[in-house]
Amino acid sequence: MSYSWKDRIRNYAGWQRAGAFLLTVLLILIFLPKERLFKFEYQLNQPWKHEKLLAPFDFGVQKTKQDILAEQEEIRENQPLVFSIHDDVTDQMIADIDGRVRSNYSDSVFPCEPPLNESLELFAEMMNLGLIERSNEAAKKLKPFDDIMLYQNNQLVRMPLHKALSIQDVIDTLDSKLTEASDTICQTNVYSAIREHLAPNALYDDSLTQMLLTTSLSQLVQIEGKVDQNTTIIDQGDVVSETKFKILESLKSEYEERTLSNTGLQWSLIGEIAIVIELLS
Repeated sequence: MSYSWKDRIRNYAGWQRAGAFLLTVLLILIFLPKERLFKFEYQLNQPWKHEKLLAPFDFGVQKTKQDILAEQEEIRENQPLVFSIHDDVTDQMIADIDGRVRSNYSDSVFPCEPPLNESLELFAEMMNLGLIERSNEAAKKLKPFDDIMLYQNNQLVRMPLHKALSIQDVIDTLDSKLTEASDTICQTNVYSAIREHLAPNALYDDSLTQMLLTTSLSQLVQIEGKVDQNTTIIDQGDVVSETKFKILESLKSEYEERTLSNTGLQWSLIGEIAIVIELLS
């Protein structure tokens, strides 16, 4: 079935009228005066102009946005960096050290087996404590008394940075053992190989650090107190202090939330739409 150009024009005009009608309804709804649910007016550091206000129900005193932002920033600043201990890195170092020491001797004669094994056992014990990666950009900002967290075998251990194992700790331990060694040639070769292949095995774990930070932020409590029902909030003539202002803002928020929940915001909106359409019809 074909339409003439006159039919198309009439249809187009009809769509225009419908669109204009809907736009008019929308604009009227936007500019309709909204009835305030919380009927008290107040200003910070100004006298309370109404009668004594009692808490109509129990409610929590909410922290201000500034307080929450400040606490979030404090959490971010105090979040310890997480360093994961990689046993595979330690195993690779031990294999490299063993191979380096043995390369100094022929395959048929290797006189350093006992001191090598003893030294590698000591080395493995030290590295199990976690040698912190300090060259990472995040780690460079750490101060000696800042806390860090070591992650190994699904466990997190918190400690100050200055108590964590350092390269100097490893070297000092090796030097002290070297002076006690009877076979200084073997021990010298072993410790020389350890120094050559020594590297951090506790590497900065950004994903775990961020995950713990996210968890800490999500656990931030946004309520800092409670007001019991029938408690006097403020009396006529009292100055609205910062504390009183915070309580009033919390009551206003809770009151409006409860009112909208009980009356049903959607029915109020439907009623307004029906009234506007009736007036325009």
